[in-house]
Amino acid sequence: MERAPPAILFLLLIVNFGIAQNTTSKADEFHVGVILNLGSLVGKVARTSVSLALQDFYAIHPNYSTKLVLHIRDSMASDILAASAAIELLEDYKVQAIIGPQKSSEAVFISKLGNITQVPTISFTATSPSLTSGNMPYFVRATTNDSAQVNSIASLIQAYGWRQVVLVYDDTTLTMGETLYHTSLMHFKMLIYVFHIVVSSLCQRQVKTLCKNCIS
Repeated sequence: MERAPPAILFLLLIVNFGIAQNTTSKADEFHVGVILNLGSLVGKVARTSVSLALQDFYAIHPNYSTKLVLHIRDSMASDILAASAAIELLEDYKVQAIIGPQKSSEAVFISKLGNITQVPTISFTATSPSLTSGNMPYFVRATTNDSAQVNSIASLIQAYGWRQVVLVYDDTTLTMGETLYHTSLMHFKMLIYVFHIVVSSLCQRQVKTLCKNCIS
């Protein structure tokens, strides 16, 4: 079985140390929004993991009177739907934290909402280096960012002495391509030609043709 995402463990830690436990019969509720792409494998696994982690936590701590209440929303891989869900959760349910979203492009806007409302956004899949800015104090990344991969990729390029590189990515991960290019130049003094291929705007046949031309 998958382990609980770091996000839910971090959130439970906040509740444990940030909210005083009381002894009344009625539980205090801590509302948390969860924004995932429920049509994706990652979204499905995350939803199950978060729910199981919550059950396990209260099974171990049955006397806790403060209860996490999850409000799960499906972004359907849409930046607009993710933003709409975040606004709804903040306005209608007064959530005190948001887990997700999955994509960096979704997290950019939602983290800005979090800064304004002072509600932490905890994402375990948003990897864009742009989200590490000091201007987003309420954004918590529970994973490594794309820049962690850049040095390894650039080292591989240097080891083989490649002078031309083709970066294949979709149009939501442009930051990765730009980061690789600039890091290669700055840290490895490499003069390389980077060809960008945006998969979402090209059909498979065009991508294969471009790759064949680069090899030949």
